[in-house]
Parts: sequence; C-alpha cells; structure tokens
Amino acid sequence: EKRYERHRRMAAAFRAATKAMGLGFVSKNEEYASPTITAIELPPDLRGKIEHIVGKMLRDYRIMISRGIAATEETAIRIGHMGYTASPRFLIPTLTALSETLTSLGYQKCSTGDAVDTFYRALGKLQIG
Repeated sequence: EKRYERHRRMAAAFRAATKAMGLGFVSKNEEYASPTITAIELPPDLRGKIEHIVGKMLRDYRIMISRGIAATEETAIRIGHMGYTASPRFLIPTLTALSETLTSLGYQKCSTGDAVDTFYRALGKLQIG
C-alpha cells in the first residue's frame, strides 16, 4: 500500500509541475490517469517537434521519455514515474530537463525553478493514507 501511495503522490506532484509549465494531459480526468506514467498533450506549436524533444532529453540529459502511442503518437509525450524512479531524486532532474528542452524550442510558460517549486508545494499538500 505504501508503494501505491508513493506512486500516486509522485504522479500528482509531477502533473502539478507540468501543468504549471503550461502543458496539458492526454487524460482529461485525473481519476483515470495512471499513477505510473504521465501522458502530456503538447501544445500545437510543439507537436511537430516531438522527435527533437525525445532526442534532446536522451542525448543532453540522459533521460529517456517516449512519444505518445496510437492516436497520440503525433501529439503527446509520455514520462514514466514508477518503481525506483517515483521519487524527487529522479523527477526533479526530469522536470528540469523537460523545462530546459522546451525553453530551447522557444516555449516557456514558467521558469524551471517555478516548476520545481510547484512540484514540492504539491507534494507537501498531498495527504498520506
């Protein structure tokens, strides 16, 4: 039960931070979203740059993310937060790399620091158990 709760908490905090970055989600209802992966729906001006985003994250930051699948292949990216990686130790570098990658493409709705602060604020507000 503690592991499931940790996944839920990390997913909620990660989504709060990506939302602060101006990004949306494939799942419009948090009740149906997976606690182990966040599928981010990219804004239209970033959709043609998915390969660049995925490639830069891996090449420059050594963080592997994926493009969407099926109907979301051209509109979304997927970021996992499960098992060992469901912790701030891994999610903060992932948020930082995503923010910097999007900034390099001219997209910035909030600073990297604000995204990280949002993550920690959301994590602090979440109730355990």
